[in-house]
Amino acid sequence: MKAAAAWRLVSIAGIAMAVIGFSYALFQSTQVNHGEPYIVKVFKLGTASSAGFPQQIEYADPRVVRARRP
Repeated sequence: MKAAAAWRLVSIAGIAMAVIGFSYALFQSTQVNHGEPYIVKVFKLGTASSAGFPQQIEYADPRVVRARRP
């Protein structure tokens, strides 16, 4: 009887943790990411250098649209 009660307690705790984790993940997915764009230059040898923040962002840049197509 004690073993059954212990397993029941463990299963209830596991289900509660799963519900809490799923709820938190769902909450995080609804939050808006306010990331700030940052430009990085990559040279021919693969070394990276920071180029700073963009002054104006063009969302409909044809190079980006062309690069995303398979």
